[in-house]
Amino acid sequence: MIKFPAFYRYPFAYLSSFLMMGIIFNFFYASKELSFLLPSLAIFTGLIFFVLRKFLQRYFIVFIAVAFITIGYSALETYNTTHFDETKSQGVLVLRVDEFQKKETWSKGVAQVCRLENNLLKASNKRIVFYAQTNQEINKYDVIQLATSLFPIENKKNPGDFDLQLFWKSKGIKEMCFFQEVDFQFLDKVPNNSLFDFIAELNVTFTKILDTYLDGDELAIGTALILGDKSFLDAEIRNAFTATGAMHALAVSGLHVGIILPIFLGFFKLFSRYISRKKAVIIVIFILWIYALMTGFSPSVIRAVFMFSVLALAQIMGRSYNPINTLFFTAFVLLIVQPLYLFDIGFQLSYIAMLGIFTFNKKVSNWVQTKNKILKFFWEGTAVGLSAQFMTVPLSLYYFHQFPNYFALANLGIMLFSGVILGAGIALFAFSFIPIVNAFIGFVLFLSIYLMFQFLVWIEQLPGAVAYGFSFSFLTTMLITFVLFLVVNQLPRTKIWKASALTFLLILGFIVYQRYENLEVKHVCIFNNNQLLIAVKNKSQIVCFYDTPVEKLDKVKFTVSSYLKNYPGEVKYVSIHKKNANLKIDGQELSITKTKQGRILAIDSTKYTIHYSNKNQISQNDIAMPWVENKQSLSNGARIIELR
Repeated sequence: MIKFPAFYRYPFAYLSSFLMMGIIFNFFYASKELSFLLPSLAIFTGLIFFVLRKFLQRYFIVFIAVAFITIGYSALETYNTTHFDETKSQGVLVLRVDEFQKKETWSKGVAQVCRLENNLLKASNKRIVFYAQTNQEINKYDVIQLATSLFPIENKKNPGDFDLQLFWKSKGIKEMCFFQEVDFQFLDKVPNNSLFDFIAELNVTFTKILDTYLDGDELAIGTALILGDKSFLDAEIRNAFTATGAMHALAVSGLHVGIILPIFLGFFKLFSRYISRKKAVIIVIFILWIYALMTGFSPSVIRAVFMFSVLALAQIMGRSYNPINTLFFTAFVLLIVQPLYLFDIGFQLSYIAMLGIFTFNKKVSNWVQTKNKILKFFWEGTAVGLSAQFMTVPLSLYYFHQFPNYFALANLGIMLFSGVILGAGIALFAFSFIPIVNAFIGFVLFLSIYLMFQFLVWIEQLPGAVAYGFSFSFLTTMLITFVLFLVVNQLPRTKIWKASALTFLLILGFIVYQRYENLEVKHVCIFNNNQLLIAVKNKSQIVCFYDTPVEKLDKVKFTVSSYLKNYPGEVKYVSIHKKNANLKIDGQELSITKTKQGRILAIDSTKYTIHYSNKNQISQNDIAMPWVENKQSLSNGARIIELR
């Protein structure tokens, strides 16, 4: 039987878990009845426990569970009320730019909706995503005024598509807008609070320093890794980091804080005669929070900085602490402030990775015993990566449908290079007033980033670098994560370990079988896309027909790339712009023909009319393009037709 630790040992592990349950209840099952029932139930159980507490000590956990499930439910309800305005917004908007990524056609950004009062900028709780078609340079912290309409963010529901709706909602964003050159104008610099101005100026200054010594890919990676600004990253860089399992290095997180922390503590140790350790720790905490603000205040960096702050303050106050309890305490506080962090992928991966490290690192480190200091250093770094990976693999497979087979090798390189890069980056900022010294530091930084990227590109090009085709439910993800936890955490001699190992093998077999089915499937997929896009998959061979000019093939490949994560294979692209197409698959005839209504997809004797407008009657077997309002519309999701 599995014994769970007592409440007093890990109180915030329990409290956070109950809080998460309440948030999940509200997210998926929000109703007026639950909004009344849960608080009433919490009050009722509280009264019962207070009156009969001498007889109900063993049921204390029941009262705690009901109370904190209610708190979680209410926290999300309050957050939704204050941050999401359900009314349709149309007209003139004032935006303060938080993020901006320049692209050739439609650039993307995130902004805070603001208002002007007596020439002062007042930010609201509302944030939106915007897409701009402009040649003008839009920078972070710019204030712009534009005429536009807001639209809800919706998923296209194509196979393998990332859940954009949930992704943006977890960041407090539910709407987006589009505007062109003539639709917006820059406002004069509007006064803000002094802290905001200080952070903005600091960020701009540091970016300019990096721009002086770095260029191209090295500048893009350096800005992302050091300052958390990923706006310069192109598809090639992102693919290299994703395919090797090193994308976490570009998201400022515990890795960065763990490197920066000893650098600053080591620096202040040089002045130990003048600055005590307690004061040094407090100064470093302040610096880290400034760094968190500069890098965008993402959930991962907030968690890392907040957790260090708690641990450091507990140490200098002379109090003992439990790292797992502290980890859950930080999660508890963050979820009270921003309940939707629970659905943020970075938040989930960050916390579950840290849980893996705290739980498994000592055991994994003991797998290899060596007295050689160099080998020990490399193995301990690898053990940390493996401990985190044990817990994060199921979640990564669920979200991204791919597995980087050489992740351990890639992460070992990332750990080595990241320390040098972050150290050089800090030194570059610190000695910016000494050009001769900075020229040397800048060269070291450039060389480190260059070598790290070439190392990842080399790994990416190794045979079988990435395995695609994984597709399973979130319930399976939770189950395999829990079973993995037991397999690594329990002794091999116990019955629990044997049962867990057997369960793990069965689940793994199920996942591998599902992946095999995805590789061998035969079907036709009609995408929810602005132009007609059809993928015909015959096991490992895929033919994509697209109704756009050949010069727009890159957009087609981008859409198909998500599909390939679920259904991998060798792809051939065929343009059917202003023409018809025919294909023969294992004796089955398939044709795509132009008609007045749009297109006819014929599979042997079965015909599917693909309507480009709603002027004609649409039958149940027909398909309508996304812009056509009909229950058969592809706006409801891609249509998959199985082949024999």
